[in-house]
Amino acid sequence: MDTPRQAFNATDFPKWLPWTIAGLLFLYLLSAAIASALLLRGNDASQVRALARWLPVPVARVDGQLIWAREYLDYRAFIETFIARSNQAEEAIDTGVPVGQQVINLLVANKTVQRAGKEEGITVTEAEVNGAFDDILVAQGGDAPRQVSEEELNTILEELYGSTQDQLRDLIRVRLIEEKIKGELIEQVHFRHILVRDEGRANDVLERLKAGQVFEELAKEFSEHLESRDLGGEMGFVSRGGQSQVIEQALFTNPVGLVQSPVQSDFGFHLIEILEKKGHIQQSFDAWLTDAEARYRANVYLRLPAA
Repeated sequence: MDTPRQAFNATDFPKWLPWTIAGLLFLYLLSAAIASALLLRGNDASQVRALARWLPVPVARVDGQLIWAREYLDYRAFIETFIARSNQAEEAIDTGVPVGQQVINLLVANKTVQRAGKEEGITVTEAEVNGAFDDILVAQGGDAPRQVSEEELNTILEELYGSTQDQLRDLIRVRLIEEKIKGELIEQVHFRHILVRDEGRANDVLERLKAGQVFEELAKEFSEHLESRDLGGEMGFVSRGGQSQVIEQALFTNPVGLVQSPVQSDFGFHLIEILEKKGHIQQSFDAWLTDAEARYRANVYLRLPAA
């Protein structure tokens, strides 16, 4: 005959168990509060960093999304290792910005790019991430490019940079979103030009263009811009911030077609034909990113020491 099961009774729990759980929770929260207070005030002791790595310590926020101390410390370790390796190879890196500031700027920018990309409908597929990842596998092959194995990459990431494949893939995803924002959303102009030194010659060539003579042929004959002359004046797509102020003014205020008067710069007189425009954000990427961080109320809690 089966023995009847006894009904569960709350009194079966030891009376000390709830108090123990409450005590452990209190210690956990107290440790997190102490680690947060010390780290965020600039205490860089190894014990503080060890605590902050495993406790929920936020160092910044973008649009309500928190950036945690562990992520900050992981990226910081990677950059510090990279700089140390570069110095050992006598390729010293000095950006003039403290590493901690570089890292927090990077993390805030990454979070902003991800948030803005989602808002703008920018998507990155796993196939795109995998493709970029495979390119890195080949690039790590050295002077004679070859595809290294994932095991070899793990060794490179872990031993040289203290990083992991997951962190690398996350960074790849953000960079792909950033590239799509730059390539699809930031306003760009595709143009060609003919550069001449003399204003009279510029007006003469402009009249020939207006009369229907072929732009490429006139560029090859008259342009003094060596980089584009043999390409028929072709300059490709440019965004704001890549040209002189007067050239940008002409490119971004005139419609598609031949600009109706020569544009004078420090180099001479430019005859410009605008071939195509794309993108709707009428700012440089850096200016857009600054505005996006302000729009998403980016807030850094971490107090970093002055340089």
